[in-house]
Amino acid sequence: MDPEPTIDLPAEDRVGSTPPGLTMGAGDTIGSFKIIQMIGEGGFGIVYLAEQTEPVTRRVALKVIKPGMDTKAVIARFEAERQALGMMDFPGIAKVFEAGSTPEGRPYFAMEYVKGEPITAYCDRHKLDTRSRLTLFAGVCDAIQHAHQKGVIHRDIKPGNILVTIESRDEPCPKVIDFGIAKATSQSLTQKTVFTAQGELIGTPEYMSPEQAEMSPGDIDTRTDVYALGVVLYELLSGQLPFDPAMLRKAGYAEIQRIIREEDPPKPSTKLTTEVGGRTSRIAELRQTKIVDLQQTLRKELEWIPLKALRKEREERYGSAEALAEDVRRYLSGAPLMAGPVSVRYRLRKVLARNKGPAIAILLLISTLMLGVIGTSLFAYRAAEQAKLADQRAEEAALEASRVRATKDFLIHMLASVDPAIAQGMDDALMRQVLVTAADVIDEQFQSMPLVEAEVQEIIGSTYLSLSDPARAMDHLERALELYDEHLPASSPRRVAAVNTIVAVLHGLGDLEAASRRSRENLVQSRQRLGDSHVETLTAIGNHAFLLDQMGLPDEAEPLYQEALGLSREVNGPEHPDTLVAANNLAAFMESAGDAEAAKAAFDEVYTIRLRTLGARHPATLLSLDNLGQVTFDSGDQAEGLQLSTKAADLRKEVLGTDHHHTLTNMYNVASMTAHAGDFDSSHVLHEEVIDLMTEFLGPAHPDTIDALRSHASILAYRSRFPEAVTVHETIVERLRLHDGDGGTLYLRALDELESTRIRNSQQPRPEVP
Repeated sequence: MDPEPTIDLPAEDRVGSTPPGLTMGAGDTIGSFKIIQMIGEGGFGIVYLAEQTEPVTRRVALKVIKPGMDTKAVIARFEAERQALGMMDFPGIAKVFEAGSTPEGRPYFAMEYVKGEPITAYCDRHKLDTRSRLTLFAGVCDAIQHAHQKGVIHRDIKPGNILVTIESRDEPCPKVIDFGIAKATSQSLTQKTVFTAQGELIGTPEYMSPEQAEMSPGDIDTRTDVYALGVVLYELLSGQLPFDPAMLRKAGYAEIQRIIREEDPPKPSTKLTTEVGGRTSRIAELRQTKIVDLQQTLRKELEWIPLKALRKEREERYGSAEALAEDVRRYLSGAPLMAGPVSVRYRLRKVLARNKGPAIAILLLISTLMLGVIGTSLFAYRAAEQAKLADQRAEEAALEASRVRATKDFLIHMLASVDPAIAQGMDDALMRQVLVTAADVIDEQFQSMPLVEAEVQEIIGSTYLSLSDPARAMDHLERALELYDEHLPASSPRRVAAVNTIVAVLHGLGDLEAASRRSRENLVQSRQRLGDSHVETLTAIGNHAFLLDQMGLPDEAEPLYQEALGLSREVNGPEHPDTLVAANNLAAFMESAGDAEAAKAAFDEVYTIRLRTLGARHPATLLSLDNLGQVTFDSGDQAEGLQLSTKAADLRKEVLGTDHHHTLTNMYNVASMTAHAGDFDSSHVLHEEVIDLMTEFLGPAHPDTIDALRSHASILAYRSRFPEAVTVHETIVERLRLHDGDGGTLYLRALDELESTRIRNSQQPRPEVP
């Protein structure tokens, strides 16, 4: 049976109960709300469980200012909380439904009734293990991150203000409540807001950051909430608080300030060793483990996370609640922690633990190549010593040739394991280091074997492309093609395959004209020399269809899309990866042509097959998930579509990294969908984030970066924020001028858009000058 809901008001509000007769009783009404019972009381407000009868029937938590407490300062603080909650729309934050005043003039607001219990109590009552507690805590961080994105700092995060309730599918959902002492980060929540008198200690001492203890309200930022989250995590993991609450409660303000500002909290694992009696055993039991095992789990690396959040200096904490959540999830997935040491040994150990197959193989590769060099020297020595034995020289030559083949095949196999489609979350820095090492090996080992070098150069280039690094990919692929042209006939499939990959690289670099030209030439040659049914011809057909579509030539693209899918089904079968690529591309074309119903069915089929055959985290599956989200959104189910695409973006950040082209495209899709759903504030934040990332990783004038800027400007103009829209259009024009000169088509189009926006800006009404 679920416990009764609790509303834990800020500690400083608890100054006594309201005398009988001044509270409302069961059956009393306020507006359309009928009081059921009082469920919480603080120094300034009372919270009632009430039933709303119009326009909908539902239970709510009704917060009302106490009689006699309706001073200007209290009303301002009350209004700040209501407005802060009203700004937010997130599953993990209690929603505000309505606000008003009682007949006596006391303000009230009705918010979501959270039937739950404090997160620490919930975890202990259900005996959640450490991993389950971490998963739940990450959801709390997500909610606080949403508040921060809305410009609100909570300032009183503690278990009593994080209630866990059971929602759909019987899964626990943490809800953050009580923004009674919240603070705006960039603008006042209301012009009347007065959060505290000068010198008043705001917050709850056990969860208070050092800067809060300074009693300087103007020096508070989002990292104050990160600190409090660190305390909550510390408590969830170890069953104890960093500082003894009894000691803090007995201390005066000056001593509380000194402890919080100057004393470092002990490590959670150390804290457990200082407990006496049977309490530590009980703490372990509530986490379904033994005390020794719990201490070992914390000491190994987990306690690094709360300790980083609890750093005295804000600059040394996590920069955001999102970063804290990310590190928690990195721990859960076995990835290296941001809170961990910046050492090769630590990073390598984590990669080995997560990717035993690929990682061990990479280490073996290094050993194999080194042994190969030693082996070459030994063979040369033996040949000199036994030059007269022709049969032995022949045997040694055969062994050497065999060794070279083995080294080449092993190298190619290991480089393939670096592809994100296989590695799926493997440490990006180590993957790139493997590629650098492989390139060095080519120079040393394959100078006299051009085709071996070409093959390895091609796989390195393809792997760089899969890591969203087209510039480095092009260097290796052009070298591979140069070697193929020198040593293979023009009809060789290897040459066609290399050009197919180069076309993809040119697209990644944003050079659609060059990509289309080389794609057309390669397709013609592939049809003539390999035939329409060859696998490389099928790839060339799909590539060219996609590029024509990107260049705004749908009538030329459609028959090629249809041909690529039909031939691939015939040659490869319906579930072959190449067939699924062709089906996905045709579905995308159908959606852009306006046939959303057919596109949704096709995307759904591709996603289902990929999910079953490749797994949920494979890059191809995530691409399909994003596509399915977009078409679902366009078909009218905006909430479901946005949820699917957001999930795809979050997984891509984990698997591919935030700097990957596919991740950035997905993030842009989510930003656009959020705007079309009407949440312009969130969309504004998302657009600015993805534009900054695209500018850094794709380039300031990359077509996708320009598209994101153009979308951002359009939304600003739609909201009549024309001066800002003009600024964005001016940025587009300047970037295209520097990249393409002042005569390019895109530049001229950008000039027209800028001028149009300037005209609309000039037509806006201006305030009269008195």
